[in-house]
Amino acid sequence: MKRFIYFFAACLLAFNVVAQTKIELALEALNSGDDATVVQYTTEILAEQPKNTPALTLRASANSRLGNFDAAFSDINAAIKHWRKKYEAEVTLSDLYLTRSYLYVAIGDEAAALADMDVAVKKGGRNAAEYYDKRADFYVERDFYDLAEADYHMAAKKNPYNVDYQVKEGLAILLQGRVEEAEKRLEKLVKFYPLNAEAQRWYAYVFYLKEDYKSSIDQYIKYMAMADQMDLTVFIESSKQEFDYAIDAITAQMKLENDDYFWDYIRARVYRENRHFVEALTDLKRIEEHLGVETLETFVLEEMAVNYEQLEEFPQSIYYYSILIVQNEENSVAEVYYNLKRANVYCYMGEADKALEDCEKALRTSMDYAPWAYYLKGRAEELKKEYEAAILDYTQSLAYVENNQYAHLKRGKLYLMYRQDTVSAMQDFERVLELDTVVVSSSCRHYALMYLGRTAEAKAWMADILERYSDRPVHYCDAACLYACMGEAEEAMKYLRQGLEMGYRNLRHFEIDSDFDSLRDRPDFKELINTYKQKASEEKRN
Repeated sequence: MKRFIYFFAACLLAFNVVAQTKIELALEALNSGDDATVVQYTTEILAEQPKNTPALTLRASANSRLGNFDAAFSDINAAIKHWRKKYEAEVTLSDLYLTRSYLYVAIGDEAAALADMDVAVKKGGRNAAEYYDKRADFYVERDFYDLAEADYHMAAKKNPYNVDYQVKEGLAILLQGRVEEAEKRLEKLVKFYPLNAEAQRWYAYVFYLKEDYKSSIDQYIKYMAMADQMDLTVFIESSKQEFDYAIDAITAQMKLENDDYFWDYIRARVYRENRHFVEALTDLKRIEEHLGVETLETFVLEEMAVNYEQLEEFPQSIYYYSILIVQNEENSVAEVYYNLKRANVYCYMGEADKALEDCEKALRTSMDYAPWAYYLKGRAEELKKEYEAAILDYTQSLAYVENNQYAHLKRGKLYLMYRQDTVSAMQDFERVLELDTVVVSSSCRHYALMYLGRTAEAKAWMADILERYSDRPVHYCDAACLYACMGEAEEAMKYLRQGLEMGYRNLRHFEIDSDFDSLRDRPDFKELINTYKQKASEEKRN
């Protein structure tokens, strides 16, 4: 939806009529997200000029963002009906059909959306290339790559001077699995148009698909050196295959651009994605020292918060999330996101009241992250031993997003242990098994198996996780948690020692997690935790 709003805003130009100032104000309000003001200004214009097509279309855009789709359709239909040639400088008839097509997409009527895109293409005239391109984008989003290829080809044919259409055609070919054909096309484009960032990007993707990760890294660095905004996914995945090569390549680029801290950030991202958190923070702190924390971009601050969180340095993580919250006070969605990120860290710290405060603020501000907010609120209530409230919160979270295996697991545990509702608990645990079917770092299947009495399977699943992620201390502590729940204290202590020896330092976890209740009175458990508390203090001093 946002795409069509900004596309349409770009099409509207100030025009020499009485309403010019209000149209400009409405456009400014639209771009700042103040939809109510857009509606106000355009309604005033339309009171005097009820057939003013640009005003009708702006109001349709604002109403669509407000969720008032009936009003939006009414306005865009009127705009199409009243459109005349005199408005062509501000908005073409094809623009209007394209705008309505995006409205249809928003309400899920894709057949009607495509029909309007077809009309936009047919009426496109000398600007037909633009509408072929938009329809091709629609096809790509739905994996109709052959249809997208045909439309991008027509766009390039209609406007051969726009290289982006040729690049997109190459991408559509690539997405159909015709790698060699796409490689030839993209190689030619990067040769003749070396400053086209998207050509460089997709040429790098060709190398990634061919598993030539070093070439992919080299090519992607060329892309990053010229792109304003970028998707780092391919570069990060290539770095996981050739980590040392990626670090060396970034370091070499840093020397070429020694006044640009962008590459410190890129190297920090590669370090973090490959679990070198200390090295990542070294690069990030260098940026902070040179630029000052008050001038740091959001993406740098978030990277610092995440790395400290991964290191279980929670107070530092809280510090940076708090800055992000203040920095995004004018952006309610971003502010809510960082409130919930901070709430998550507070839960790890056992600071239930602060976590609840952040969750409740998030829910008051915006419902964009409601499933996550209710889930975290449930965790915080559980920490406070407010188990009925926690069950209600987990249930509310699942009402928004039913396929959250963690919410099912946590609610099931509370049903079993505090309501003695075995039937409901077993239903939740069975649902976890349906959702959690692959051995990944975030898996919780082993706990559901344990609660269902399938302990041998639970141990086997845990063993598979440890085998796959043998270098991650958190999973050894997870194994300790599992065995503690099963009453196998010696095995639990063995895994706990191993996790702590490997560097796990969230010692507060063992003090507040009820899964460790069976170990908490053991002298060797107390001694072990106290020993590592002292070590953690020494590490911080050093």
